Amino acid sequence: MVKQKKETGTDLEVQMMENHPKVAEIKTTIATLQDKALDCAVIESDDELEAAVALLVDTKSLLKDADTTRDVFAKPYFNKYKAIRNVFAVLVNPLTEIKETLEVPIRVYRAKQLAEQQALEDENEAKQVEMDSLAAELGEDAPLPAPIEPVGDAINKTMETLGGGKLHARENWTYDKENVDLSKVPKEYLTVALDHKKVMAAIKSGTKKIPGIDIRNEEIFAGGRSR
Repeated sequence: MVKQKKETGTDLEVQMMENHPKVAEIKTTIATLQDKALDCAVIESDDELEAAVALLVDTKSLLKDADTTRDVFAKPYFNKYKAIRNVFAVLVNPLTEIKETLEVPIRVYRAKQLAEQQALEDENEAKQVEMDSLAAELGEDAPLPAPIEPVGDAINKTMETLGGGKLHARENWTYDKENVDLSKVPKEYLTVALDHKKVMAAIKSGTKKIPGIDIRNEEIFAGGRSR
């Protein structure tokens, strides 16, 4: 037995639009225009040109009718959507501001920790090179690299709270658009002004340094409280 799909209010509204006399009239006229348009695919005389122009005028007029009819049906939905957005704006807007207020210091602190972590790793690597060189001179085996304690929690992509919430951080490399020194930016990233698309394409491909541009990782956070 085939289970019939239950019609919703939206389905009925769509059917009403499809069966509207104006819509049916336009559909019927379209079929006629399509056949006539094929006859005008090649114009070889003034009479054929006149016929094609007349057909184009009719088509443009019908297209305007179709757009107008669509807007008549769509306007109530646009108005309803706008009203719904306005109702929820008093919730969404302040919550978005709070989210951004919290994300900035978290991002800055994690960036500071990552910078400290990188500095320790660079220092450790330099020491290791020295020890390897000294061991080679003495004919001894090179010592094992010294372990590095992680700086804070920045190396972890998932942060957990005591209440069971989780916040996931993913890399989002971009640049400070308010702090660009065009005099130092290579020509390949410039058109009349800075070519944002080229800069972002380079960043997404892994470029971390471009003269005159402050490239940085503005992590994006996703997650919530566990239930």
